[in-house]
Amino acid sequence: MGGHFRRGALLLLALLLLGLLFRYATRTVRRPPPPDAARPAARWAERWHDSVGAAPAGPPVWIGDGWCAAFRDGSVVAWNADGQRRWTLKQAGNRWLAPAAVPGRVILAEEEGNLRALQTADGGVVWFRPEQAGALAQPPVVAPDTDQGLARILAVDASEGILRAFDAADGHVLWQSEACGRTDGPPAAGTPFVAFGNCEAAIHLFRAADGRRLARIPLGDDAQVAGGLALDGGRGYLWVRGGTFVAVDLVATSVVWRVPLGETDYFATPVSDPARGIVFTGTFAGEALALRAADGQILWRRPLADTPLDPLLLAHGLLFAGADGVLHLLRAADGAPLMRFDLGQPLTVPVAAPEASEGVMVITDDGYVAVLGPTGSNGSVSGVGL
Repeated sequence: MGGHFRRGALLLLALLLLGLLFRYATRTVRRPPPPDAARPAARWAERWHDSVGAAPAGPPVWIGDGWCAAFRDGSVVAWNADGQRRWTLKQAGNRWLAPAAVPGRVILAEEEGNLRALQTADGGVVWFRPEQAGALAQPPVVAPDTDQGLARILAVDASEGILRAFDAADGHVLWQSEACGRTDGPPAAGTPFVAFGNCEAAIHLFRAADGRRLARIPLGDDAQVAGGLALDGGRGYLWVRGGTFVAVDLVATSVVWRVPLGETDYFATPVSDPARGIVFTGTFAGEALALRAADGQILWRRPLADTPLDPLLLAHGLLFAGADGVLHLLRAADGAPLMRFDLGQPLTVPVAAPEASEGVMVITDDGYVAVLGPTGSNGSVSGVGL
């Protein structure tokens, strides 16, 4: 009888141990969901707003500790991060393009090719270079100089397709390329490339250090380009005529894949997410779209109210898309709609500060300036959660 008791006790103990092991194993093999899906999205709200009373010349720019924007009435306004106006410059008749920024300076261009740099602290003029950039259809872009540690300002003469690089320190011309023909889109700056597409149905590739032409990459018959490129890992992603989205290997100088996304011309500038291997774009049909960078497979598509502004803004794990006066906040991982802000007027492309706490600025056509940010510090929720 004692033996039966001992065997029963051992059996009971074994069952208890198996139960514990099962519970432990169950806990350890359970994998958490992807980070973006696991975390509930923060609620966003309007932090502050201002009214300038004029249409914006283009998107604003973050200037390190605040914001700056140019307007169609010739005014340029800078704000502190908390919304207090820092300074205002007004030159009636100036046809400003959207500003760019380098540390301590705002770079302003006019359609006629005038370039100037203003101090971010007080708006004082640092330098002025009249009519040196050519006829501009797009604002200049800023690219770091990895060789010398300086910032370079890149601008394309739209009429001739001449790419010029200017020294951000004093505005002098560092180099200029040969003429490439009519160019309506902006240049894209990477390392070590600068590239743009144009009406010749080709991508023109230059070395950022000295402007030496590296390649002319044909895109095919009737594949003209009027938008910008997203550069990522030696590839360029862009729209060509006829509603086709294209990936190009800039090293091999060849087209990698094409995805037809409609029959209507749509010359938007896409945005890439190297960490996920995804490229985001809007469509003429009124969608936000995510494609796998490797092969162009569509990962998700999200209908919007109208054709979205370009480019979409990818920031803080979110995708911001403005369409028909509404700013949509989508989860970048899967396109899930999170919030929408109805501003009632056509918008500029939204621009993000480096930190989510500093927010995202958007401006409407009637000069309403708003900065949105995650709730928790100030501001009441004025968006509509979905």
